[in-house]
Amino acid sequence: MSSAQFPKYLYGLHDIGGHDRLLSANKPGWVLDAVDLRAQTGTDYTSLAESGLGVMVQLQDAGAFPSSDRYADFAARAATYARNSPGARVWIIGNAINTRAAQPRLRDGAR
Repeated sequence: MSSAQFPKYLYGLHDIGGHDRLLSANKPGWVLDAVDLRAQTGTDYTSLAESGLGVMVQLQDAGAFPSSDRYADFAARAATYARNSPGARVWIIGNAINTRAAQPRLRDGAR
């Protein structure tokens, strides 16, 4: 992957929207889109990438990492989403899985 595919600046925003501030300051950086794979099968990020922004996508299942019996389904949905999402450059899977809300074992009360 060439460095031309990454923004010049390290600045970034969580969630799509507000990126116009980075662009109007002529300091395109990164935007993060947190995606619930239960509801979406892809997003076209081309316009963001072409404006000089780097697009990171955090893939989730109901705001969390799935339990182990759902890994295969989650992986298949993640692959579909990535395939259908031009312009995205970085994929995050399992962000903050040690928090109670994101970790199925902790969320469900098991030890």
